[in-house]
Amino acid sequence: MKLRITTNSIRLRVRKSDLQALETAGAAYGRVDFPHGESFRYGLALGDVASLQARWADGMLLVELPATTGQAWMHSDQVGLAHQVSLPAGGSLELLVEKDFPCKDREEDIADTFFELDEGNC
Repeated sequence: MKLRITTNSIRLRVRKSDLQALETAGAAYGRVDFPHGESFRYGLALGDVASLQARWADGMLLVELPATTGQAWMHSDQVGLAHQVSLPAGGSLELLVEKDFPCKDREEDIADTFFELDEGNC
């Protein structure tokens, strides 16, 4: 699973194996380890939420999909799900979860990407 964060924007690009974990375990996780033992953890989970949500809990960034929407998305050709969450102090947090396509500008293992859905837009 790939994570891209910019100011008030979170984007997760999930691979086939991530969707398999999401379907079987209800969640998929990633982690970045740092030299002195710290780690940054992030995940995508099916939850009892009305819309795509993000929260910080127990030292982990967790993006939650509504369970019904997530199940339908996993088994469709739909590439992504997006939602804007209003922030208490104003503004919004943009959330995007999408199926990962192979990169065309560099070598990478494409076996776990959604190359069959790629229409050349990546």
